[in-house]
Amino acid sequence: MKTGTSASADQDILPAHGTLLINKYNAPAGHWESNAIAHISMKNNIKCYIIRGITDVVNETGSEASGTMSIFERETRKIMEKLLHILEIII
Repeated sequence: MKTGTSASADQDILPAHGTLLINKYNAPAGHWESNAIAHISMKNNIKCYIIRGITDVVNETGSEASGTMSIFERETRKIMEKLLHILEIII
């Protein structure tokens, strides 16, 4: 498991933005919905845990899973198995 900073945006985050996100914000990843929820939770002093799993990485040529559900399904299965194990330990 890896933790870190995730950036948010009001536009698509393109692969070309990667260097900026890392250098300026120390954020190797970005996500809209999760970050909006975390931001509002923080402003209202409400604890919030967001657990994300990466099933494929988008780069200049596209995504590993583009047009291939088997990769997405395989990676999702791995992530969900790890998540369920983590939740068993916490609960």
